[in-house]
Amino acid sequence: MIRKDNIIENFHGTKVADPYRWLEDPLSSDTKEWVSHMDEKCANYFSSAPNKVIDRTRLETLHDYSKYYVPKMINKRLFYLQNDGLQNQAVLYMREEEHDPVVIIDPNEFSDDGTVALANHAMSKNGQLLAYAISKHGSDWQEIRVRNINTGEDLDDLIEFIKFTNIAWSPDHSGFYYSRFPEPGTVAPEDESKYSRVYFHRIGTKQEEDILVHEQPEDKEFDFSPFITDDGAYIGLYVFLGTANENRLYIKSLHSSDPFIRLLDAGDAAYYYITNEGTTFYFQTDLGAPNGRIITIDLNKPET
Repeated sequence: MIRKDNIIENFHGTKVADPYRWLEDPLSSDTKEWVSHMDEKCANYFSSAPNKVIDRTRLETLHDYSKYYVPKMINKRLFYLQNDGLQNQAVLYMREEEHDPVVIIDPNEFSDDGTVALANHAMSKNGQLLAYAISKHGSDWQEIRVRNINTGEDLDDLIEFIKFTNIAWSPDHSGFYYSRFPEPGTVAPEDESKYSRVYFHRIGTKQEEDILVHEQPEDKEFDFSPFITDDGAYIGLYVFLGTANENRLYIKSLHSSDPFIRLLDAGDAAYYYITNEGTTFYFQTDLGAPNGRIITIDLNKPET
């Protein structure tokens, strides 16, 4: 029998059982034992499936074509992901003017079984540094490393204990913003400090030295994902509650010590930054428009 704990949370008068919370710690011996057990059961089932070979052959036929992802031009360097057909993971390439493309990161080399993925990546504004997040075996937990694009070598920087976050480079290329949780296994599930916080990491420093940018202990279930505006003047936060499509959006001047302006804080729709012209911001939303629409908000008079 799988272990069940007697954990019951009271959410505004509604009691919700959470007997499998111990599985939230991927490093615990209990979780590892459970994963090993499920691996064995799945392997036994699929190894004896009668249509395994037929289904595999058909799927390979359908997927065996080259796939390109949306490219990004940064400082005259074109970056793009490509999967040649049956690769486990898409490869990140860079191309400069008339030169042949070069491989920046090939996630297929991270592991023999192809289960270590390039979960996220972001280039510095000058196109010289790449911050990339990897996920192992499909886990939500990721770690961020930094690669010198010119040399192909990784720096010593290492960011751990992250989930569901953008990597937002500062305009001066000195570092990036991200969100993270406390180290798994070091904080009890009922500990009040177990929530997402936004930090700034300066290149060449240790994670312990990262600067706290935002926390919201009164809303411990919120996840934060930072972004920098196109003009480099503002930092924004996408604020998510669980897996809901609706999100909140906070913003502030990048060089201000003031708290974030909770610009869109109702949690009533999806809101995503498009661009801005000074204090006039353009957002894509599905508020009152299931197929989406574009709205503008002036930070100087957001109520209008």
